[in-house]
Parts: sequence; C-alpha cells; structure tokens
Amino acid sequence: GLYLPVAGLAAFGLEMLQARLGVRTRTLAAATLALALPTLLIVLLLGQVGALRHDPQLFLSRGEADALNWLVDNAPERALVLASPRVGLFIPAHTGRRVIYGHPFETVNAQAEEAAVTAFFETAAAQPDAAAAFLAARQVDFVFWGPSERALGGLAGVSGLETAYDRAGVVIYRVARP
Repeated sequence: GLYLPVAGLAAFGLEMLQARLGVRTRTLAAATLALALPTLLIVLLLGQVGALRHDPQLFLSRGEADALNWLVDNAPERALVLASPRVGLFIPAHTGRRVIYGHPFETVNAQAEEAAVTAFFETAAAQPDAAAAFLAARQVDFVFWGPSERALGGLAGVSGLETAYDRAGVVIYRVARP
C-alpha cells in the first residue's frame, strides 16, 4: 500500500534535486534508471531461475492444486485451514480461505505462527492429545495433509479428524467439533 506514495515522494524529490542542482532532466532520468535497473533485473532473474528449477516455493503438485480446488468448492469462505508453511503460502491466494501461517509478511506474529504450525506437524503423532487440543484452541476447520506436511511428521492417533478429501497423495481432514 505504500508503493504509490513512496513513488510520488521520489518523483517530487527528483524534481527538487533537479531544481536545486541545475541538473538536466535527461541526465537525472538516466541516473535514476541506471540505479533502479539492477534491482529490476535481479527480481526478474530470480523469478526465471525459480521457474526453471521448478522451485517448490513457486509450484504446486497436481494433487495439491486439485485439493485446493476442492477447498474452493467445499469449504466455507471463513474456514481456517492448517497446512505446512509451504502450502500455507498458496491457500489464501488460490482459495480465499484462511490459514494459521501463510505469507511471512502477511501473517501476524509470523515467526511464532510458523513455529507453531511446524511443531504441530512434527509432534502430532507423538502427542495426539496435544495436537487435538491445538486444533480445538485455534478453531481449525480443515487440516491439509500432503507431501510437505508428511515431510514434517505424522497425524496418527489425532482424534477428531474426519477424511473429507483423499486423492493423488493429498488428504484434507475436516476437524470434528465436540
């Protein structure tokens, strides 16, 4: 939200610089472009490298994408979905549903929430009662269970999870309310 005001202030600042220093407009524009261009190139290059390497931070598997489509069609708009930090990045953008942890700059208290989500998946099988209490305390509606979540840990023994979706290596559990 700050991009437009900052750009406007920068333009105003450049105009003031031109007036005070007597620098020609072309020279100032060329200097500004020369200083801004490397940043643009770095952003474009990083995107290209990520796409060419099929970076998992940029891509979903077909099973994950299908599961997100299922959420769009079957989960209430205000549903809260628990997923790994990687998948949590995609859920709000692709489904409009809420997550405990999503984008690090858009999640309130992001470091603590990321740690809580990771700890849930890492310890759920060893401490199923604590995992069920976490789901109840956070009022989680669905648990997304795909390859990223499996890599963190297991869900064996966690009570209150009902299979709502199970295809292509992804399971979505509905959390039963007491």
